[in-house]
Amino acid sequence: MQIRFEKRKLSVFLLLLMCGLVLWLFPSKAEAATVPVTVRIPVSCDGGNPSETFTFVLDMETRDFQKPDQMMIRMKAGEEGAFTIHYGVPGTYHYKIRQEAGANKKSTYDSTVYQVDVYVTEDEKGVLQADPVIYLDGSKDKKAEVHFTNSGWSAPSKTSRSGAVKTGDSTDFAVYVMLLIASATTLAVLFRVLFIKRKG
Repeated sequence: MQIRFEKRKLSVFLLLLMCGLVLWLFPSKAEAATVPVTVRIPVSCDGGNPSETFTFVLDMETRDFQKPDQMMIRMKAGEEGAFTIHYGVPGTYHYKIRQEAGANKKSTYDSTVYQVDVYVTEDEKGVLQADPVIYLDGSKDKKAEVHFTNSGWSAPSKTSRSGAVKTGDSTDFAVYVMLLIASATTLAVLFRVLFIKRKG
């Protein structure tokens, strides 16, 4: 009886040891430590009024299993911003990035809408990897970046208060001086002729 009990105890111990070894060698996804991943989607723009601040918006298809740092970017022409998003679960995430039209009636705002799909995968060690794919909304042609180009605004010409263009040329001054000398000479000649006629 004692021997049977000992054998049974040994069998249970060996079974538990084997189960623990299997779980250690082949951890399930629920037990594996998932390492989150972050994606940065750059956005840039050019053209338009250089003193104007433009607004760019991130529209999300769903808010599950992701955490964006911002939903809106504000920047001027020539600057670059980015939407930063953190993921903790594998999956495919869909976004649209667009520019909001401004209030400047002299500017034409780029109405392009970009579609961004982010493919988040997990390797055997539980580490997530993310690959963003950018293309125009309604198209499948991939784009290298999210870039907007505004137009319709031109810098005002530099004019003086009188409306004349400032050229920085001294020609006008020289002409005025010559005309003044010529006028003075003509008047002197006329006075001399009149003086001689009266004397004669």
